[in-house]
Amino acid sequence: MGHWQVLPSALSSFVQSSSTLHEKESSLKQLMNLIDIHDNAFSAVGSHSQAVPILVSLLRSGSLGVKMQAATVLGSLCKDDELRVKVLLGGCIPPLLCLLRSSSEEGQIAAAKAIYAVSQGGARDHVGSKIFSTEGVIPVLWKQLEIGPKAGKLVDNLLTGASRNLSSSTEKFWSATVEAGGVDVLVKLLTTAQSSTQANVCFLLACMMMEDASTCPRVLATESTKLLLNWIDWTHVTSNGIAIYVA
Repeated sequence: MGHWQVLPSALSSFVQSSSTLHEKESSLKQLMNLIDIHDNAFSAVGSHSQAVPILVSLLRSGSLGVKMQAATVLGSLCKDDELRVKVLLGGCIPPLLCLLRSSSEEGQIAAAKAIYAVSQGGARDHVGSKIFSTEGVIPVLWKQLEIGPKAGKLVDNLLTGASRNLSSSTEKFWSATVEAGGVDVLVKLLTTAQSSTQANVCFLLACMMMEDASTCPRVLATESTKLLLNWIDWTHVTSNGIAIYVA
């Protein structure tokens, strides 16, 4: 039987209420493999009415390994915007935040990837805007960036990327960012993060100062100005995008 022919069987076993937890875990591994192999498999999984609720349930109460697998599949579903909204409405945010705060490096990475995927709704993501605001996502992201996740620079990049996504859509994003100490976190990351994360940091700093002028003195009182000027010189050669954010 070919890989694609296995999908209906794996999906059926996964969503059956009579399946044991072990059977669901086994089916989840199959679904993950199929999604990796076939670009359209995530659509077949997401279209089943019980798939997202079961994935969120496993994300909430499964073992660490199952939680990571469920987060990975949920993140894959977000390739399709309708499924992304379905994942959001299914209640994925609280258990993803719990996984992000866990002591497991692999768990933090899986959660950060899923949060980044589900945050990509853009400025018109009215559903996501309310959910991210209501669930208190922004303070949690800044707290994790402040303490420094165990998984390090990869998670920093994903979380600043998610923050960048949310900045254009989430209600009261900037006020929540300032209250959560986001200014100090961004200034710190500007000096310590890798280049892809620094691109997100430059974007967020520039937008924040335009949205809330009271943050300008705090940023300018640090070494940020000198660093940002250095970035303009560097990005002139390698990445025009960052230079625009700084300007």
